[in-house]
Amino acid sequence: MGFKGTSERILLGFDYGASSGRAMVAVWKDGKLILDEVHRFANEPVMTEKCFYWDTLRLYHELKEGIRKAVRKYGRIDSIGIDTWGVDYALISKQGTLLTNPIHYRDARTDRSIPEVRKIIPFVEMYKRTGLAHQTFNTVYQLYAEKMDRPELYACADKILYTPDFFAYLLTGRMFNEYTMATTGGLINADTAEYDEQIIGSLGLDKDKFPDIIKPGNVIGDLTPFVCTELGIESVPVIAVCTHDTASAAAAIPIDRNVSSAYLISGTWSLLGIESDKAICSDEAREEGFTNEGGAFGKFVFLKNINGLWLMQSLRREWGNRFEKLSYDEIESAARTSMAEGKRFIVNPNEPGFTNPVSMIDEIRNACSAEGQGCPDGVGEIALAIYNGLVREYVNSVKGLEKVTGQKIGQLNMVGGGIQDKFLSELTCEALGIPVLAGPVEASVIGNFLLQLKGLGDIDSIDEGRDIVRNSFDIGYFTN
Repeated sequence: MGFKGTSERILLGFDYGASSGRAMVAVWKDGKLILDEVHRFANEPVMTEKCFYWDTLRLYHELKEGIRKAVRKYGRIDSIGIDTWGVDYALISKQGTLLTNPIHYRDARTDRSIPEVRKIIPFVEMYKRTGLAHQTFNTVYQLYAEKMDRPELYACADKILYTPDFFAYLLTGRMFNEYTMATTGGLINADTAEYDEQIIGSLGLDKDKFPDIIKPGNVIGDLTPFVCTELGIESVPVIAVCTHDTASAAAAIPIDRNVSSAYLISGTWSLLGIESDKAICSDEAREEGFTNEGGAFGKFVFLKNINGLWLMQSLRREWGNRFEKLSYDEIESAARTSMAEGKRFIVNPNEPGFTNPVSMIDEIRNACSAEGQGCPDGVGEIALAIYNGLVREYVNSVKGLEKVTGQKIGQLNMVGGGIQDKFLSELTCEALGIPVLAGPVEASVIGNFLLQLKGLGDIDSIDEGRDIVRNSFDIGYFTN
């Protein structure tokens, strides 16, 4: 490995998930990354009678706390990168201020806007242009809902910034939308990698409201004097990493290029796909439900969204409200016991009822009963219905990949927090009948660090980045 950067770097990465966020430091030295979590915080959306909001300014406060803690512990930081979930955005006034709290992607407002968008642009045409699979929360549907429901706010907005780009703006004073994040919205042309003016114009959206696109691995700007004074630190660069956490995680997957490999990013969502040199916008890809999103170093992440461990997180939260809080290890153990007893409950995690139900327990029990499986009872049986449902979706998605690409998948790389559940990895390996490599766990923030190294000029390619991953982290191996 011949990395250009030989001196020690102190990198600070922020990784925001749907339920929590963290600030991680990576010490980069001698071709290795050593990780240290310096700050963790809850991400608690706020439900009101009319809207489901993100508490975005609280999340920015936590970002500043993470910077303070990192500098206090390490004496300095050399760069900052931010990645978050996709699709959601902030409306910015002409004065540069936030107009209103951003709305959560699980809000129901797009139920009204999707039919209206479809009347104007058929989904077949939209897919050909953007390669983005239909999801009810895609930014294009959210923005049309914005125009329908809050036209006065939309009219007042001077700029529309995706969530991580809003945070970067508050730090640097510079407005960009980072490419991988922008591709989650249904407004980027897959061929040109720029805003699709036909889609934007047809929907009556305003092209001028969207700032320039910046590609990952470029410097957005330095911390402003105001931020430096407030935090009591020297200015450092904020780098446009792959700000969409999926693209960030994909950049950190140690794919073996000698094997036809798929990957599974396992977290709140399960994201199963392949890395591609170009977008795949065929009718077959659309019919199979695959999406094309921007990736690191000019690649595309071609994948299917599966409603993942959100179901398990919701169950654990609900059990914690009703009974004594259960650990994930206890849930896994109970599911193993239920399987050993011959239980065969299964649900489809992608059913709309699992998006944000009042009671996930009741939703799963009702779904199993409606399918004639009987009614699961207790922690193990309810959890097993989720495990079995996820694994069935993984198998179907791999088959879909093989059908669309014409390639036989010989190996699966699993990354993300979900791989800490060894039962899920074992079931996946058994069902697919191919080797499963598990790791690294912290894929999103590791990808964040790799793109910071690109922005600092220490690496040039995704292969160099993946060599760093192999050199720095243990990778598990499952086989039948």
